[in-house]
Amino acid sequence: MVTWQIDRNVNTTNAYVTNSKFCNFYRKPGHKEVYITDIETLLRKKIQEFHYY
Repeated sequence: MVTWQIDRNVNTTNAYVTNSKFCNFYRKPGHKEVYITDIETLLRKKIQEFHYY
């Protein structure tokens, strides 16, 4: 028997107030590459992912 667990961390933003040694894509608030995912986009992505499985 083979099983697996899909574990995903949804990144709604890449803005962090601390310097992350874990994540190589973080940006400080105010940086030109900061993004924040709005709720509509987040829900659309989660719905698309749900239909994939």
